[in-house]
Order: sequence, then C-alpha cells, then structure tokens
Amino acid sequence: MSYEAGTIVPAANFFVPKATATTLAARIAANIGGAGLANWSWIETIPAGTGAGQSGANNVVVDVFKCAGSGTNANDAGVDFYIGIAGNTSGTNGVASGVIVAENYIDIAGNPANADRGKFKRQCPVAQTGTTPDASSFAFNETYQNFATASKLDITPTMTSGAGGIAYWLKVDHNWMIWSLKIGTAFSTFFGGIFDSLVSGSDTEVMPLCVLTASAGSFARLPGVTSGAGGAAMWQVNAFSWSRITDSSQTYTTLDRWNSGKMIASRVGVAHNTGSQQTYGGVRGILKPEILHLPAISGITPQPGDTVVIDGNTWTVITSTTTLGGASAVGFGNAGSLLVRAT
Repeated sequence: MSYEAGTIVPAANFFVPKATATTLAARIAANIGGAGLANWSWIETIPAGTGAGQSGANNVVVDVFKCAGSGTNANDAGVDFYIGIAGNTSGTNGVASGVIVAENYIDIAGNPANADRGKFKRQCPVAQTGTTPDASSFAFNETYQNFATASKLDITPTMTSGAGGIAYWLKVDHNWMIWSLKIGTAFSTFFGGIFDSLVSGSDTEVMPLCVLTASAGSFARLPGVTSGAGGAAMWQVNAFSWSRITDSSQTYTTLDRWNSGKMIASRVGVAHNTGSQQTYGGVRGILKPEILHLPAISGITPQPGDTVVIDGNTWTVITSTTTLGGASAVGFGNAGSLLVRAT
C-alpha cells in the first residue's frame, strides 16, 4: 500500500494530465507500480476531441489507470478494472469533468485501428434508473463508450476553484484507490475498487467492484438480477458503519458507550440503497479490512492526516468528519471519518 499527502497548486487543471507534475494523476502515477502495488499501472492519456481514440468532448482529457487481476500483487477478484480521471483543460484551476470506474478499456496505443480504442465498458453506473443488467454478465453495459457518453461520477461542483492550492490525501491498495481533497473548508472524497462480497449461492459475485463518494455510488454488476423494475436505486450503493448498527443517532454524545472510554472503529458495509433493498437485497458486502469507519463523536473532530492506533497498528484519517449519507442517501453511510491502515 502507498499513502501520500500534500498540497498542489495546479498550473491549469488539478486532476490531469499525468504528464504535468502538479496534478492528481501525476501523484497517483508516482505511488503505483512499486512494492505491493505492481498490479497498478498508468495506461495512457486519452486526448480531447470527438474523433476516434479521443475523450468524446473538446478540452476534456482523461488519464487511465489499470488495477490488474493477474500477475504480481493481483487484486483479490482476479479481474482487471480501470479508473479514468478526467479534467477540462479550458476551465479554472481544479475544474474536473468526472471519474469513471470500469472493468474494460481498449487502449489507444496498442489498438490503433480499433474503432473502440479509448473507450470503456462495464462501468459502475452512477445515477442510472431501472436499467436492466446484461443477461449473461449482469453488468451495466456490454457496449464500449467514450468518456463523454459513459456513465460516470461528475465531481465538477465540489472542485471549481483552487488558486490557493488543493490539499490532498491519497491511499492506493492493490484492491482499491481512495483520495480526499480539500479546498478552503470544502472536502471531496472518492473510493473506487474491490470489496468483499457477501453474495452466495447460485448468483456468483464475479466482479465485486464499486465506486463511492459522499453523495453518489454504484455497483458494477447485479448478480442474478434480470429485471430493471428496481427503479432509481437498483445500481446505487449506500455504505454504512457496522459499529452504528445498534445506535440510531448520527453522533455519539460521549466518547464511547461500551468500551471503557475508547473510540469504536469498524469495517464499512456496502448495501443497495433503501429503494431497492426489498427487490435486490440489502447488505451486499464489506469494504476491505484496510479501511475502517470512525463514528462521529461530539467534541472530537478528526482531520485527514491524523493518526490513531488500533490493536497496535497505526491508522490514518483519510476523510474529514462529515455526514456521509443517511438511510435514503447514496454514498458513504453515517457521519464520521474513514481510516486507512498505515502499518
């Protein structure tokens, strides 16, 4: 695993391109490929434009990263996936057009004659309503799409400026990637990667892949689902903290209720949003054990970069104390902070 924190004063766009040192893409590239992360690689930058092998939009460029499911440090699912990070290079500092998490991508350099070069397939669909999964793969789509037309996370509203610099906290694991950004007092958090599935029986979880932010999230596949009748929530993820399962409040009024003055941290569950739980099940899985949730506690405001020790291991706070989603919201669940394991 790799962890990095710092502040970037972007020359043009904070997110891309990787070739510019003052971008998030450049910092991600600098933290992958080494010990424990040999399965991660930077693939290429998709150029702006509406032609073949381009992003599908003028001024939007996309840096593509691959998490391999085979070879050294392969992810636990044994299936490749890709994260595409885009930025509008004509905008002000920090403006981005979105992030895509998908199972398939056709690289431009290696497929110069392929009409689908520079396109994604089987992505985690965000804000989709009632779209029926493919009958064989149970994925969202089996057609390659360029970045502009594909379903993705739009992170533009929260990152519209950054002249004074953007603080970032970045963690990469062989299964996932997470970052938290701060401009002034505003935070933006992203998670994309593999989770531990609880699906069993005949509906095999071939690819337990999801994407999450504070306000949006989705699964890549819906195992065994053959209808789109679930409506708006059928693809959506609502993450939650296991430690809150017996507590209906959003914030503890004392440091701890049960454990001799110690804070309780727990693993993070991922479930279908409430609108589709009866049709498509509730709890779907759990984020990997290297990510924990620390519930919000009155008078205690952990900040990104703070560290705590749990069972002799050091954990780093990766997100601010924030409302991460409620019963009907989509995204990270319950107020509190996310922790990533440092040692």
